Amino acid sequence: MLVKLIEGATKNWGAPADWNPANGPCGGLPTRLSETNAGPMWESAWEPTPEEMILLNAGGSIHLFVSANQHPVVAMTVHPLKED
Repeated sequence: MLVKLIEGATKNWGAPADWNPANGPCGGLPTRLSETNAGPMWESAWEPTPEEMILLNAGGSIHLFVSANQHPVVAMTVHPLKED
């Protein structure tokens, strides 16, 4: 998945202070604070690569990995392409 710049981004999360670069890259994640039915949540945008689209169209699934001692509240949705 490719990180996209979400419209209205107000925060760019960086790697955690204790991130070990040997574990792989950990770039910035632009987010905006959005009001949801579950309360305010940080929202980011992602774009599947062409290879990932092939896998998804063949019935593959998206897996969410979280680096934490307890699982935070998360949600995933699909938004339509915004036309200019």
